[in-house]
Amino acid sequence: MLSDKKFIEAAYIQEGMSPEPGVVVVCATVGEDDDNPETRLGVRSSRGWIEFGIDGFSGLSVDTHPSGFGCALGESGAVIKFDWTAKDQAALEDSATLFENARVDEEGPLRRIRILGKDIITAGSVGQAYVLARGRFIELPKLLIGGVAPTIEDLAGESRKDFLAVTSDGYVAHFDGRKWTVLDFPSNASFTSICITRPGHYAVCGKNGTVVVGSLSGWSVVPGLDDDVDYWGIAVSEMRIYAANLDGIDEISPSGATPVFINDDSLDFAVLRSCQDGVWSFANQTVGCVAGGVWTNVLP
Repeated sequence: MLSDKKFIEAAYIQEGMSPEPGVVVVCATVGEDDDNPETRLGVRSSRGWIEFGIDGFSGLSVDTHPSGFGCALGESGAVIKFDWTAKDQAALEDSATLFENARVDEEGPLRRIRILGKDIITAGSVGQAYVLARGRFIELPKLLIGGVAPTIEDLAGESRKDFLAVTSDGYVAHFDGRKWTVLDFPSNASFTSICITRPGHYAVCGKNGTVVVGSLSGWSVVPGLDDDVDYWGIAVSEMRIYAANLDGIDEISPSGATPVFINDDSLDFAVLRSCQDGVWSFANQTVGCVAGGVWTNVLP
């Protein structure tokens, strides 16, 4: 088992998740050599960290399933599937299986992996999306808007037959298992993240202080937010919506935004994930949790 200090050494956390209370899974890159990337996948429990490293894999995104498996996405489109319930380093390494996606090299890098229901979906920079099933990648219809393929930044939904994608180009689209439908959305900000607030309802965030909430039947922009703030992550816990900017985390309500009190201005913020015991935050070397409006620092 590794200590927090040893695990985080020289690492930059790209994304994480807490699949159950007391367990944290992170995907972190190590060093700054883009020509020879290295990724560190770690699982933290009350006993400490177990990890394994992958050379030549530029990890961007990770997600977990309550049944015990997790998946990490590399920029090249490769996916590593692993068992986050592994009890020691050897078992974690032995559980890891690499799946290559050769088509990504021809199209462009991917951005996000999400496990929706039991479906493993990856998506990326030119509107492309894939489902990893039975060891192979199934290509979904490409998202095209006016003949142009936008960059998909994030996904949320119930399954491969019902999910939403947000794009940095200012669009939100719904996939129904056969085709994409671009939504009539009340904002065209550069969107960065989406989460489910309750079944069939979503919250979307983006640049210029943008937060939009609603469902396929209607959407509304949260008023009164600071348009000088860019939001990079959004998540929900106990019906409270939180959005992260680089300087901190705001609790979002119909009347505006209230900063979560965090007594440390050295921390970093970007990715937020909705988990069982609160909203977890991951960025650079910072890991923490907001529950009931209260911040608890885990790393550093």
